[in-house]
Amino acid sequence: MSQVSLDTLVGLPEGLSTFITRDDGTRLRCMADGEGPTLILAHGIFGDLRVFNLLRGRLIGRGCRVILFDQRGHGASTIGADGLGARQMAADCKAVLEHFDVQDAVLLGHSMGAFLSICLAEYFPVLSGYL
Repeated sequence: MSQVSLDTLVGLPEGLSTFITRDDGTRLRCMADGEGPTLILAHGIFGDLRVFNLLRGRLIGRGCRVILFDQRGHGASTIGADGLGARQMAADCKAVLEHFDVQDAVLLGHSMGAFLSICLAEYFPVLSGYL
């Protein structure tokens, strides 16, 4: 087994950060890389997109498009005027999907990120057809 550097574990992944500004002023940091089937990786509470550093590289290496984002109030994403809540989480994820023109994807979530999938199904049931 090879050694993993500390920077690989906790550093910002290589690539360009994109910021999506929501109507309430929230700014969401996102990263997308790779080609192939799309996977959305959603982190848990108190985390940020870096929690998927090891998984991200492996998925890209296996021919996947990987989209990561810092959920509202986490990492480099801010909390806008609408505050925090399930509806806001779902709308933020919907905005990320629309920004990257995602038509078909799998959402992989850890803890709060898994809760996000429930929020999406409740508030935007039409998305369930392609997630």
